[in-house]
Amino acid sequence: MKTARIPVVLLGAMLVAFGLSACSEDADGSADAGADVGADTTDDTENDGGVDGDAAAPVASGLPCVIEELLDANCRGCHGPDPQFGAPMSLVTRDDLLAPAPTDDSMTVYEMMQVRVSSDIAPMPPPPNEPLSPAELTALDDWIAAGTPGNEDICDDLPGPSAPIGSPYDWPTEDECDHLVQLRAFDDEDSKFEVPLRNDHYECFEFEIPWGEEVHGLGFRPVIDDTRVVHHWLLYADDQEGRDGRHYRCSGAHPNSELLAGWAPGGTEIVMPPNVGLKMPAPGSRFVLEIHYNNTAGHTDAADSSGVEICATSRLRENTAGMHWLGSEGIAMFSGGETNVVGTCSPQSDEPIHILQSWPHMHQLGTRMKSFIIRADDTRETLVDKPFSFESQVSYWTPATIMPGDRIRTVCTYNNTTGGLVTFGSGTDDEMCYNFVMAWPIGALTNGESLTSTGNVCLQ
Repeated sequence: MKTARIPVVLLGAMLVAFGLSACSEDADGSADAGADVGADTTDDTENDGGVDGDAAAPVASGLPCVIEELLDANCRGCHGPDPQFGAPMSLVTRDDLLAPAPTDDSMTVYEMMQVRVSSDIAPMPPPPNEPLSPAELTALDDWIAAGTPGNEDICDDLPGPSAPIGSPYDWPTEDECDHLVQLRAFDDEDSKFEVPLRNDHYECFEFEIPWGEEVHGLGFRPVIDDTRVVHHWLLYADDQEGRDGRHYRCSGAHPNSELLAGWAPGGTEIVMPPNVGLKMPAPGSRFVLEIHYNNTAGHTDAADSSGVEICATSRLRENTAGMHWLGSEGIAMFSGGETNVVGTCSPQSDEPIHILQSWPHMHQLGTRMKSFIIRADDTRETLVDKPFSFESQVSYWTPATIMPGDRIRTVCTYNNTTGGLVTFGSGTDDEMCYNFVMAWPIGALTNGESLTSTGNVCLQ
């Protein structure tokens, strides 16, 4: 196996468990900065929720067991005793819930929680996690309406967070990865990126393409370092020449770039099917790793080297997949209430098209995206239908086959609270309506060109 090394990237230990299960990792975000790419980077500090030696005796949280179960299943993966992934407070005890909300001290934490779990604009739990069930919402409302009563009993058999759902395929073997590289956040060759004291900070890190030949991407695996402040990351490719060692504050918008992979709490690794490889950027272009940090909790020692591990091969697979752009650029909406923007993809391919993943992308006003297949006989099948949060952009495994004569319709839903007109554009104050769909054969999902890109686009 040939192993490519990115000189400026600090390499560290990789968490064994990703997504919500990673919230149980040690809160200091420690990593072995001397690890080699391709080495065994399993984090020896993995914490399964227990402690060394004798197990600590259970302690009553002061919460009714129905609220304990709700929080344990949906919230404590990040809002645990040591809050993770930008969470500013714990949701462990009744005192935690009765405290002033860190982001608005005019409200208690439980009042803020009641707002967020019912929000379409900034939902909690964030996607890709499922929202609270109607029964859970009712239980929370009833507890608050009753005056937030306490409970001195210990609640047993708590459910714990659900396991993340990701690709059904196993990570490639060592022999399959001709190139195994990690693209990681950095400040310079000798230090991690020092995370500023900001609620929302986007930092972009550039990397030259580390191979000199055409390759297929086989897998993308998250490497999460300082779990206290990493909110999510996205990996892009574009045709501009990259500069190893360059990083800069960015806006979250990347016109003319191709989204390749990403991670947010609740997400996991992306692995291609055995007979399919993802087209990767060519030598002379660049990767851009955008990491969204949230340091609401004010950690003055936050330093991070999170990123992605890529498995690629020069032994090209039978089928080549690529990212395709579905949706619409016909966006013009005035303030006031809910607005839908609709785009229809009518591919001209005379062969089956195999969809693997869907990646909804809107900006700050987007609340939900739905893409559904309209078969040639006018029957309909949902491809993806999920709430959207600009602060937690994730992909969904949505296997489907598009046959000749089928169409895909995408509906983007917005809540324009700006007080003015919002139109299509690449800035975060503009809006977009894209479903980035990973599919093969590459280029099959197309019916024209867009305003910002040519190639794998299928927009109305």
